[in-house]
Amino acid sequence: MTLNRLAFLAMLLVLPASAGAADLGPGAPPPHAQCAAPVYSFVPVLAQTDPGVILVDVENWYAHAIDVSQREDVVYNPSQAYTWAEATKLSCGKAIGFLRSHELNALQLNECDCFYRRMVAHLR
Repeated sequence: MTLNRLAFLAMLLVLPASAGAADLGPGAPPPHAQCAAPVYSFVPVLAQTDPGVILVDVENWYAHAIDVSQREDVVYNPSQAYTWAEATKLSCGKAIGFLRSHELNALQLNECDCFYRRMVAHLR
């Protein structure tokens, strides 16, 4: 084998061990694994709701998450509010993209809702 192939194989072996390094804590599941889809409220109403109505809420959550993630009292605090704000920005940003194309993506909406609720709970 060439040196490049050996380096590539070594990276593949190391990658799974380091993949959880940015999670909430040692051994903690990633944020998306901490939100059960049936628990949150968006799924039952998706068929009856105009994406524009949900878009307003999701954009507000996204803006709030941006504000929270830039506050010094959150950034330099050992609480998990910053982690949840970052997760909220990511999932709500994706949900906004789907909603702007008039598509209701239950997974993204549930993650956005869940992450936002967790962020707010850690701000208290």
